[in-house]
Order: sequence, then structure tokens, then C-alpha cells
Amino acid sequence: MKNKILILIILISIMCLTIACSNENAKLLDIEYDLTENNDNTLKNSTAFYDGAIQWLTEEYKYANRTSPLNGADDCPSTITNIIGNQEDFDKAFNEFPTEINFDEQMLVLHFFASNNIFADNGKRLRFYSLNNITQKEENIYFDICINKAELLISDDPYADATKPTHLCLAFVMPKMNVKKFEFEFEYKKYYYTWKGDLKSNTTLYNADLDWLRDKYKENNISELQYPDTLTYNIQNHEQFVSAFKKFYNNFDIEKEMLVLYFFKQDEDDKNIYEYSLKDVKFEYGYLDITLNKIVKETQNEDKTSDTGFLAIRLPQLPAYKINIKLN
Repeated sequence: MKNKILILIILISIMCLTIACSNENAKLLDIEYDLTENNDNTLKNSTAFYDGAIQWLTEEYKYANRTSPLNGADDCPSTITNIIGNQEDFDKAFNEFPTEINFDEQMLVLHFFASNNIFADNGKRLRFYSLNNITQKEENIYFDICINKAELLISDDPYADATKPTHLCLAFVMPKMNVKKFEFEFEYKKYYYTWKGDLKSNTTLYNADLDWLRDKYKENNISELQYPDTLTYNIQNHEQFVSAFKKFYNNFDIEKEMLVLYFFKQDEDDKNIYEYSLKDVKFEYGYLDITLNKIVKETQNEDKTSDTGFLAIRLPQLPAYKINIKLN
């Protein structure tokens, strides 16, 4: 009996030592900004991308820009790319749009095509598109687009759940320029089940500090944040990570993990200091729902240097099409 107790004590000691070493190794460190000039995202960073623009178009404009192999569009081209450079053409094409466009400085590029793997019969989205990069060579513009499967892959076959063709329109609000040719390259990005257990237990919430971020990133993304607005960003590759962070934990693996950044503006009349904890995390068909608890911090003697709050949520790599954050 004594031997069993001794063995149990030794095992507990080893577990505690392992946890202590793991925590000790997870330290904040400075991140080297190692992007090369060939990987410059200047044009991408000044472009707003929308992969569901078909929903805002007028019926007449959608019909005029049908592409094969849609039903009844056999004689139509496989792709159509349009440039909208003024308000008059915009009003003819759209019933609504999520942002205002300054046509003195911006143009709207629309790319139409038919895809056979977007929506299942039950209406759930199987694929979504994301903008990886935009490059310019002389007067030609090249779009690098990722096709993301909206659930974790079971097999390596990206066409395993193909459905009937769907009319799609990708929209790019970008700086106005003279362009002779647009080219679009599509590639699949695969996401695998890379963790064990439930998703919440593999998620970490950091009540983060704005000093973790690069000044340029803060200036470009949160400088105009106004109460009660919030901003949510998704960090899923090395380039996004080093562009955003100047320091983070050294055990973070961008190949297997992702970050959700949540910015919020606190009411200037609210002088409380809050802390946040993770209540629940759910993922299904590209929808990532994160529920947080918000409580007043017991110690209120800290000096508030900013009314802008910043949370970093660390998760396994997921094909997150929509991210919803709810505060309790």
C-alpha cells in the first residue's frame, strides 16, 4: 500500500514539473519582421475583398453576367470580369453594398464564374473564398485566391462534396489604376483536425496588450475605432502574424494554430477595468462562435492607458468563414 502511495506521489510530482516547464517555456518574445520585398502586400492591404457580392446585385445585372455551366447559360463565357469606375454604373449593378466607394480614388472589380461546390442541399455553405495576395506587373493585376472548405477535411479529395453550379461574384474595392489585364489563380487550402478533445479546451484567451502589436498595424486597423464599435480579425498565416505582432508567445505555431483578434472601444464614462474569460467555443460549417464572460476586475488601481481593449484568442487552425463573438 505504501509503495502505491509513493508511486502516486511521484507521478503527481512529474506532472506538476511538466506543467511548470511548459508554462516556463511559453514566454513573450520579440518577433523578427522577416518579410521580404517580394512578399509585399501593399496592394492587398489597400483592397477590400467580398466573396458574396452576388447577393447585392440587381437581377438584371446578374442575368447579364451569367457564366457557364449555369443552367441555360451554355453559350456564355466561363468567366466575366468587369470594372465599375463611377457611381452611375454602380447604381445600375447594385441594390446595396456594405461600404461606400470613393470613385475618384477607387474602383470596383467584379469577377463572375460558376462553382459547383458552394452550397449543400440543406443550404449550408461548403466552400468560401479568401484573398491571399494581389500583385501588379506593369499594367497587369494578378489575384491569388484561396478556396477554403468550410469544415475540417476527412479525405484529401477537395471535390468530395461537389454540388450543382452556383453563380458567384467576387468583388474587390481597390485603388483606381490603369489595368490592361486581370488574372485570377485559385488554389485549395486544406484544414485538418489537428487537436484532441473538444475545441474549448484547445482554445486560449489572452487579455492582451496593444503593445504586442506593430504600430503600423494599429494605425491601419484600429485608429478609427469608435464606441461601441468592435473589430474582429483573423490571423492564419505567417505573413499576417509577423505583420500584426511585434511580440507574442514563443510556443505559438502558425502552421497548426490561428489567432482571432477582437478590438473594442470602452465607453469613456466607464472607468472600470474588466477582465475576460472563455465560456464556450463552437465551430460548424465555417461559422466560429466564441462566447466570453466579462467581469469587473477586483483590483482597480491600474492606470488605464487606453479605452481600446484588445483580446487575442488562440485556437487550432480552422476554416472560419464567419466569426461571431458574444459577451456575457
